[in-house]
Amino acid sequence: MNTAIQKRNQKIAENGKKTREKRLNQDCKTFDLKIVKNKLNLSQKEALKRVFLEAKWFKNNIIASSNINGLTTKKQSIVPVKLLNGELEYRELNHLSSHQQQSLLAQVKSNIKTLSTQKQNGRKVGSLRFVKQVNSIDLKQYGVSYKFKSATKVKIQGIPGYVKVRGSEQLQGYELANAKLVRKPSGYHLKITAFKNKSKITKTYQSETKIGLDMGVKTHITLSNGEKFNVLIGETGRLKRLQKKLSKQVKGSNNYHKTRY
Repeated sequence: MNTAIQKRNQKIAENGKKTREKRLNQDCKTFDLKIVKNKLNLSQKEALKRVFLEAKWFKNNIIASSNINGLTTKKQSIVPVKLLNGELEYRELNHLSSHQQQSLLAQVKSNIKTLSTQKQNGRKVGSLRFVKQVNSIDLKQYGVSYKFKSATKVKIQGIPGYVKVRGSEQLQGYELANAKLVRKPSGYHLKITAFKNKSKITKTYQSETKIGLDMGVKTHITLSNGEKFNVLIGETGRLKRLQKKLSKQVKGSNNYHKTRY
């Protein structure tokens, strides 16, 4: 193997190990940011529609492959699409990035592995079916697949310019990781996974020395270490009023017992 490739792979492995170790001391949370639809220009609206369409073409092409493990992870610019009449038509992938293509390939491989495991466990499973649509696209690397220009503007791979989002104030204090571009009936969303260092709670420990208490008349509380305390708790105004009322009532009567208890 080429020395340069070996060094690159080694560096990737080391960075991955450091990241995994760091994540052990961090809390993970997912934030849902809404892409402001009425702030999208025509080219951005078309690109968002197209990237999900291209994702469907690409995913179905993977499923149709007879050797999925042999597929290349390099970016493809053309993909065959099977028409209703059975003919193949080659279509261009103008918006689906290489990272997004790699994520779709990884998803299909994971799905096939899950079906294989279920089959080994005795469950009846069929083959992986073609999809009618794709509504979620992975953006697996912050700073490459997506990045913030400002608090409200985000650059997403495959989409021209910057799209405006709402809800980014939730991300304050968090380290951004991977995200998903999601299509819902309500519009487009950016679901971001972020990490934050766990709160460190400093525990204070009291002395383990045991102290005895002695309740007295002259001195209300005397500790075994010699300390003395006089504690008086005064009567409340309500208690004084009830005592005055009780003194005027006939002892043993119903009203007397009501006031007393």
